[in-house]
Order: sequence, then C-alpha cells, then structure tokens
Amino acid sequence: MKRIMGYIIIGIVVIGGYFGLLRLHQQTTKPVVGILTTALDQIQKGVVAGLAEEGYRNGKNIKIEYQNANGDQGNLNTMANKLVNDHAKVIVGITTPACQALANATKDIPIVMG
Repeated sequence: MKRIMGYIIIGIVVIGGYFGLLRLHQQTTKPVVGILTTALDQIQKGVVAGLAEEGYRNGKNIKIEYQNANGDQGNLNTMANKLVNDHAKVIVGITTPACQALANATKDIPIVMG
C-alpha cells in the first residue's frame, strides 16, 4: 500500500512539474504573427510598419513569421500549415490565394486579408 502511494505521489509531482514548465514556456514565448504572400513585398513591409506604429516590434514583443511562395501557388498550402503549426495568434494573407490557403488550414486563428 505504501509503495502504491509513493508511486502516486511521484506521478503527481512529475505531472505537476511538466505543467509548470509548460506554463512557464508559454509565458516567456512571444506571440507569433504570421504573414503569407505570393510575391507582394510592399504590403508585407506596410504590415510590419503598421504593427510597429502600434508598438509591436519583431523580436521585441512579437515574432513575425514570414512565408513567401515567390509566385508558386503550389507552396501556399504547405506554408499556411506551417504558420498554423507555429501557433500564430493572427495570420495576414496577402493576395486571395494566400487567404484561401490560410482559410483551408485553420478555422480558429484570425486571418487578415492584406
């Protein structure tokens, strides 16, 4: 009986430690803003400048994940899934095909069309 109680206590400590580390990791990571485009770099620069005007700076208090398909729409779905898997808080789609790929990749993350 004492051995079973010992295992239960060890299990609780291990699980509690895991969730404590997970919470610490979530507090120290910067929120990700994803940008997906096929080639329009001027809009991407405008989005970054607009975020900076509001106090959001890449590397300081947010992380901007930029994906550019370089005109190859076949890459958009893969890139959209990468942004979703990186747990972006918001995703900016520049061009209609980029927004469609993002809409197919997630229903939970807000998508802004640029």
